[in-house]
This record gives sequence, structure tokens and C-alpha cells, in this order.
Amino acid sequence: MTIPALPVVGQPNKGKSSVVATLAEDDDILISPVPGTTRSAREYAFRVDDEVHFRLIDTPGFQRAAAVLAWLNEVPVSANERPKRVRAFVEQHAGDPRFSDERELLRPIVDGAGIIYVVDGAKPYGAEYEVEMQILRFTGRPRMALINTIGPGRFVEDWRRAKDQYFSVVRVFDAAEASFPQRLELLGAFGTVHEAWAHNLRETARAMTGERTRRRDNAAREIADTLADMLTLRVERALPAATHAADEGASMQDERKDRLRRR
Repeated sequence: MTIPALPVVGQPNKGKSSVVATLAEDDDILISPVPGTTRSAREYAFRVDDEVHFRLIDTPGFQRAAAVLAWLNEVPVSANERPKRVRAFVEQHAGDPRFSDERELLRPIVDGAGIIYVVDGAKPYGAEYEVEMQILRFTGRPRMALINTIGPGRFVEDWRRAKDQYFSVVRVFDAAEASFPQRLELLGAFGTVHEAWAHNLRETARAMTGERTRRRDNAAREIADTLADMLTLRVERALPAATHAADEGASMQDERKDRLRRR
């Protein structure tokens, strides 16, 4: 069974790493308000019971998209040859610092990955984004667009109209607040984009649902056991006859509170 690989691409500081962290359930992914924090593609495997179900790839942002598209269009090619043209760009610009970010984000795509393209719905749509979307369409790979609502999302409908022309699936997705059902729906939607991955992603959704049920059951047991232990906790001491009971009682109360805190 083919394991889906999904690079998350877009401009710097549009929430790409937040989307990856949410879908991969990985809190260790570096998220920063400073543009360009992600400088190289990094892969995160989503596992349930040690089985990898899909891979997410956090990528650098587009920096010189217009120059990349100009290079791709220097040699006219038919639609079926465009993916080879993108691969040629990646190979011919190895070691070229001008296009290091573009090579990093395009490399997994030309190797067979899908595409999740992320924009910020709080920022207005502009022509520079259309250049990026043309490059992604050049790759011929299955692709989905996410409108990440980092702010108020005043421009969501403008983005939706633009993206509908380049992507068969467009979703509004708040990476910071996405619920579990929304994450499942997103994975299912990608299955409709690329039929070869549909079965795998349905199985992923079932595995995630089962894992979530197990987590809730385990959490409920831990809470119940903790409450039972705390409510029945006793501190007992045998006191010599000459002991001042009030002082010893205060000491035992302190000990009980410490044990409750540790529990």
C-alpha cells in the first residue's frame, strides 16, 4: 500500500508549519512568527501503533517564484512534458543558492508527493500567488489548497474564487483550532484528489478514530484512579505520649498535601 507523502508549501509565514504540526500531531515542530524559519524540507511521519499512515513535509517558502516560472517557460513544452521540465529545474539548479528554497519545496513533489498549498485568508489575494499556483500546476501532481485563517479571514472568498481555478479541492482550515473531525475530513478530501491514496487515507481515518477512543479511555481511567487515590489518601503515625498533637497534626497535613501534589 502506497504511503501518501504531502509537502505543505506556500509563502513564508503563512502557517505551513502550524498545519504540519496539527496534522502530524507533533508539538516539537518549530513554529515562529519570523519569516523563513523553515529553511529545508523536513519530513514527519504520522504513526498509529508504530505503523506509518502518511508523511507530511514541512518546506521553506517560495522566494523567487517569478524567476522559477520564467525558467520553466523558456522552453515551450506540451502539458504532458511539464513535470519533466520541473524536474529539470530541480536538477539543473543543484547548489544554486538563488533557488535553494524552491528546490527544497519542489524536490519531494517531483519525486511523487502530493501538494498542500497554504495561504493566509487574512491577507488579500495578489498576482504573486498566481505565479506560485502556476508552478504547482506545472508539476502535474495531485494538489489541495488550504486557506489558513491566521487572522480575521476577511479575504477568504477572494481566495476561494482564485484557488478554484487551480485546485480541485479548496478548504478553509484553521490550523490552531482545527477539530478532530475537521482533520479527518481534510485527509478524506485529499483521497478524492488522488484515487491511488483514497483507500489508505480511509484506513488512516479509521485508525485515528480508534486511537482517539483508546486515548479517551486511558485518560478516563487515569483520572478515575487519581481521584480515587486522592480521596482515600491517609497519613497515619504512631505518636509517643509526650507529643503535642496539634503540632504533629499540622505536620501530617503538610505531608498529605505534598503527597497529593506529587500524585
